[in-house]
Amino acid sequence: MKSPICNQKGIALITTLVMLVLALGVVAILLQLTTRATRLTGLQQGYTTALNQARAGADIFINTALNFNSTTHTSTVPSFPPAASPTTSTCLNTKLYTATSTWGCASGAAASTPDATSNPDIKYTVSNYTVYLKIIDTTMMPKNSADTACSSSNSTNGCIFYTVISTATGPTGKATVQFVYRVTY
Repeated sequence: MKSPICNQKGIALITTLVMLVLALGVVAILLQLTTRATRLTGLQQGYTTALNQARAGADIFINTALNFNSTTHTSTVPSFPPAASPTTSTCLNTKLYTATSTWGCASGAAASTPDATSNPDIKYTVSNYTVYLKIIDTTMMPKNSADTACSSSNSTNGCIFYTVISTATGPTGKATVQFVYRVTY
């Protein structure tokens, strides 16, 4: 009679089962990593789209500032497709031609708060993204100031510096761009 230790007839089955469990573990880990990477890629794409929309909002503001008429104190917001027609605040034109301390068209804190979604000056929707633009500071520099760009021959009266926030929000991302833009007038 042989001892049970010497009988190794089932060792191949046990080895195969252990290897199968290890292989299933590796496959499960790889599947989880792939799922997380796909989810992260989707979030990255949502943020990139929101960032591009916020940058487009910056371009919209620059176009609005460049179309400002210093005689009538009005500006034309660029035209949009009907589905994305912008709404503008009553403060927009005031913010374009007066210093922050003299705005007076809205309460000071609400008008200059760095949250563009609160009392935006320009708001529009493109696809699933809503873009909010807000001027949070307007600084007037006269022609005889120390700023060489404002005192150049291109400037009639001086410069206006706008501090603007553009925020785009969508279903999968949100991005904010803050910038300073100078206009000589």
